[in-house]
Amino acid sequence: MRGWEAALLLATGFVILGSAAASAGSLPWNGAYLGFEGDFDATTITYTNTGTPNQNLDGALLGVQGGYDWNLGGLVVGFAGDATFGNLNTVVRDGNYITESGQINALGMLRARVGAPMGSFLPYVTGGVALTSLEQGEVCPDPIAAPYGFCNHGFASDPNYPMGSSPGPFDLKQRKTLVGGTLGAGFEVAFAPGWTLQAQYLHTFFPATTYVLGLDSDGTPLPPSTAHVNIDEGSVSFLKRF
Repeated sequence: MRGWEAALLLATGFVILGSAAASAGSLPWNGAYLGFEGDFDATTITYTNTGTPNQNLDGALLGVQGGYDWNLGGLVVGFAGDATFGNLNTVVRDGNYITESGQINALGMLRARVGAPMGSFLPYVTGGVALTSLEQGEVCPDPIAAPYGFCNHGFASDPNYPMGSSPGPFDLKQRKTLVGGTLGAGFEVAFAPGWTLQAQYLHTFFPATTYVLGLDSDGTPLPPSTAHVNIDEGSVSFLKRF
């Protein structure tokens, strides 16, 4: 699991929230809210396939967040939804010539949350459902550029490829929508009437997903790969309460 970058962003948010809390009075923590959100996401993709290199997709996503709270007197319950967008991507080498890639361009969540209001300060725990779109790709160069290995079987024996044949070149991709869960905690603080700042940490996890990218240049299916995706996220949001 990789998450120190997300934790650093969250710690920075805590400092901002602490200084802002002194400048605002008590907040009712009731009703709807809407605002902007910035995330730093550290994504780790591991594979059940022996020898397949892991992928790390790290970077920023930007988007919006909205929700609704009910103050039950000493306890705030509510729900929140957010959608963030960007371009988290990486390319890794698998052996001498094959390269494999991954990309996430959107992440959405719908979460419940429960908090204990302390005047202008609201610590909370949260959890719910997460949705993302993950692309996986594999590239095998022209055999002229790959004198040996999987991309040029002129120098190796393989039951799927006669001597002198090659599965390359190919450039195959497949994108899938993943649905998983998310758990975390955060703080929200009022810094002006009707305005709050929020910082939170979330760990998001998705079930194992199998990718079958397609056929190589000889018409032979590439072997399937099964990916396990985990995301550690730190976020800061600027929210308007109504």
